[in-house]
Amino acid sequence: MPGLWPRREAARVSHDPQKRFALWQGISTSRASRGLYRQPAKPRAVSPVVALRLRRPLFRGLRGRQAAAGDNAASAGRLRRTRRQALLPPAKMRPKTCSLKDGLSDGVHSAIIQIMSFLEKNKIDAIAFDIDGTLYPNHRILPSLVPKVLAHFKLVNAFRKARKIIRKEEFEGSFFDAQAKIISQILNEDEAVCKACVEQLIYRSWCDVFKKIKPFKNVRAVIERFRSLGLKTAAMSDFPPHEKLRNLGLDGLWDVEIGSEFTGRLKPNPRPFYRLAEALGTPPERILYVGNSVTHDIKGASGVGMKTALIEPVPRLRFHGGALIVFRSYRQLECAVLG
Repeated sequence: MPGLWPRREAARVSHDPQKRFALWQGISTSRASRGLYRQPAKPRAVSPVVALRLRRPLFRGLRGRQAAAGDNAASAGRLRRTRRQALLPPAKMRPKTCSLKDGLSDGVHSAIIQIMSFLEKNKIDAIAFDIDGTLYPNHRILPSLVPKVLAHFKLVNAFRKARKIIRKEEFEGSFFDAQAKIISQILNEDEAVCKACVEQLIYRSWCDVFKKIKPFKNVRAVIERFRSLGLKTAAMSDFPPHEKLRNLGLDGLWDVEIGSEFTGRLKPNPRPFYRLAEALGTPPERILYVGNSVTHDIKGASGVGMKTALIEPVPRLRFHGGALIVFRSYRQLECAVLG
């Protein structure tokens, strides 16, 4: 189209290389000024030696850009520090380090005083935890527990029925003897044999499963934080707790470890909760009990006057049983208790 691109046509028909390049350069410059495309660089022949020399400024340029980026980051850090300092009060008004035994500053000490005043306001001196489903999620134990249940299904089913009866009915004597007696009646087996099978196949065998189970995230850190603020901590379960806590990696965190079976009753019977308060040396009204079951934990603890917290990793539309705190993670529990 010679009418639209006269220079292009002239460059195409011209036989002079310098004239053709000048015409192309003029067209490219005019179009580059309008943002249509970049101006092409003029090709030139370069020897290998010169090419090696030309590479050095490229690397220098990269190093220069990296150095400039570092300088920009440093200047940005100085700017952030300057902004933080601008938000701080003058040096005369800032808290100075006081002569505390632990060497805390006035600001940290005042924050601890605020936390303790919050705990004192809510009258909490101790925090007790259920174990199963509270310190670890129940779904993590199922893959390891299902084969054991299927291998001894009749015994496990009779064990479940016996504990359901024990929760509702009163009995005399030892808890383990009463449990073995009910299991023997269900299975039509000797009582001593049933008691030995429960001890070996359920209590001891199931404890080994917890070596592969991971607790909830931040459990140890949050409990250690509670203990550092002077709160007593306890763990209570309907099963023997000592081996279970050790296999979970949560041993050494508790002032009291108690199994409700050794009290002669199971939750939600008031006896285990009263025995827990007695072992802690704290009135039930000043204990926060954390559990995952509304029926066994929340109602049982509330029945003796304890404050309650319910863990719900997955929120569900259900009755919370009057729990003071409902939380999904242990960081949420920490914020709710410590403010």
